[in-house]
Amino acid sequence: MNRIHIKTMQALVAVLFITLLFGCTKYLDVKPDQKMVVPSSLADCEALLDNRSEMNYTYPVIGEVGADHYYLDDVNYNAITQVGEKDVYLWDANANINLNNWRGPYKIIQVAGQILQVLENIDRSENQDDYDRIKGSALFFRAFALMQLADVFTLPYDKDNAENTLGLVLRNDPAVNYVSERSNLKDTYAQIKSDLVESVLLLPIHTTIKTRPTRVAALAVLGRLGLVVGDYALAEQATREALSYTDELIDYNGINESSAMPFFQFNKEVIFHAITTSSPMLNASVAKISSALYDSYESNDLRKVLYFDKNADGSYAFKGKYDGEQNSASFAGIAIDEIYLSLAEALVRNNKLAEGAEVLNKLLLRRWRTGQYTPVTFTESATALGRVIQERRKSLLLRNLTWMDLKRLNRETAFARTLVRHINGARYELNPKDLRYAFLIPLTVVGTTPSIIQNER
Repeated sequence: MNRIHIKTMQALVAVLFITLLFGCTKYLDVKPDQKMVVPSSLADCEALLDNRSEMNYTYPVIGEVGADHYYLDDVNYNAITQVGEKDVYLWDANANINLNNWRGPYKIIQVAGQILQVLENIDRSENQDDYDRIKGSALFFRAFALMQLADVFTLPYDKDNAENTLGLVLRNDPAVNYVSERSNLKDTYAQIKSDLVESVLLLPIHTTIKTRPTRVAALAVLGRLGLVVGDYALAEQATREALSYTDELIDYNGINESSAMPFFQFNKEVIFHAITTSSPMLNASVAKISSALYDSYESNDLRKVLYFDKNADGSYAFKGKYDGEQNSASFAGIAIDEIYLSLAEALVRNNKLAEGAEVLNKLLLRRWRTGQYTPVTFTESATALGRVIQERRKSLLLRNLTWMDLKRLNRETAFARTLVRHINGARYELNPKDLRYAFLIPLTVVGTTPSIIQNER
């Protein structure tokens, strides 16, 4: 594989990221150094895509901070010094969101757009395979970043109102003088879908470098999109195809239950590796798992011992992160177990109950102690869907998916729930249809870019 010198890559990155708050004209006054290298070749593009600190490690964390799988006690909450993080935890309507939640994904989108522009001036016939892989990767990263942004900065998708609901700034033009305006939600998800569909045709099925996207990863995200927008035919088709390429699961019976970090980075279920930015609220030393959630695991369910450690005060901390790290970030990538759960849900929603049960059983057989799991059978749609949703919640902790699931499931009476926090003697609630499910765009962004409309309160 062709690579360019690290200093050259840093120069390329500098050119693309002189505007850390791009979309805001007041931050576009810095002029680029004319001596800097401008990306012009496939090698340049590949180097930018392989810069994992920018492309894989900067996804929004606020959805995990606002989710209800964990809580902080008064002492630990009061000890946090970042006021914005504390406000997000309590769903404060005016929480000033950390800028990195917006800036990080838009850096990725800027890089992707620049690469796609560079590719327009490169002859594909000179190296078809690399050209297609790089183009597919740029499209994937743009779609993936947009979807992560939509999860936290837009309201839940409703096909009847999506055209009249605020979406994202789509940034298809990488020019620094681009006028940033929000699209509608229908166009936002249409852009994500278009990029993913095209990337599926261009990306390789597999890669040994798990920070690079693949066809399987693109199909998995298409499956997510199908669940979010209620297109369950798309969700089924995409996830079924993804599992046709790779469906191998980790047998949890082979993992050391006493390990402090049971899952290693790039384990065999990980299809695409990515993580969020960090938040002090998610540090395992302070974030305690909801007792109701912990108690929902049965005694022979190995997730109960592999995901959680008992604290000295009798509460539980989460240790089952799929990035193999013990830090204050969340895994934000794609793993095979998520694809199983997405397919199971799509099948049940499409009234294919027997197939849905079969897919769910295949997953759970590798999550329970050998010989202790009783396979489920589904005969009634509502019961089947409830079980699949429950197992999804129990499997996908700290995968940067909980907020997305809360938003989409709140549209359904059977799954809508009010979130509750208790801090310093006060009770805080987040109701299912609350406007706070779309976090405020960071005040720095809207304050300096009048063309970007702030979310309603």
